[in-house]
Formats: sequence, structure tokens, C-alpha cells
Amino acid sequence: MNALSLTDLHLPPHIVLASITAAGAAFGLLWLAVSALTDRHLHRRCETLAAGMEALRAELALATARAADGEAVAEERIMRLEQAHGRIVERLRFMERRADVRSFDLAIDSARHGSEPQRLAADFGLSRGEAELVARMHGRPAS
Repeated sequence: MNALSLTDLHLPPHIVLASITAAGAAFGLLWLAVSALTDRHLHRRCETLAAGMEALRAELALATARAADGEAVAEERIMRLEQAHGRIVERLRFMERRADVRSFDLAIDSARHGSEPQRLAADFGLSRGEAELVARMHGRPAS
């Protein structure tokens, strides 16, 4: 059996041209259908991505608000700690002043009982000049 060719069919040229045109139109329609399906798929994908972006924006806004709230709480806590630190420093200064006065009171009592300036300086943390002054002012008179 011999293979048939288009020339063996003896088709008129207008039929051949119409067949080629129909095949091109069918191919064009097929291309449009595939493009439409692809476009719809891409459109749905874009909508899904847009919704995901909105969800991420909302989550970021919530996280930002929570961070700001946490920062405000931390700043308030720092402020309270600084205030407490200030009160502690003032209390310590007050106690140091009382301790200084108390040291001088004890040094005066010791000087009245005859302690020497060197002993007053060593026992009560006085400078050499302070110890000599306490001993002169409050010590026993020289006999």
C-alpha cells in the first residue's frame, strides 16, 4: 500500500486554504482557553497572596503595639527603680551623716576619758587634725 499525499487527494485550493484557516482558528481558540485558565489561576493566586499580605500586616501591627506596650511598662519600671534608688541614696546619706555625728560623739566621750589623738583617729575614723581638735577641746586638762 502506498502512502497518500495531499496532491493525491486532489483538493481544490479554496478547501485547502479553508482547512488551514480552520486549523489556525482552532489553535487560536485553544490558546485563548489555556490563557484564560492560566489568567484565572494567576488571579486566584494573586488574591491569595494579597490576603496573606494583609494577615501579615495585621500581625505586624499587633506585634508593634505589644512591643510599644512592653516598652512603656519597662520605662515605668525603670522610673520606679530610679525613684527607689534616689530614696535609698538619700537614706544612706542621712545615715552616713548620723554615723559621722555618732563617731564624733563617741570620740568626744573617749577623749573625756583620756584617749590620745592617735587612738581617737584609729578608733573612730577621724583625720589626724580632727582627732587633735577633739582631744584639745574635750580631753582632760593636762596636769
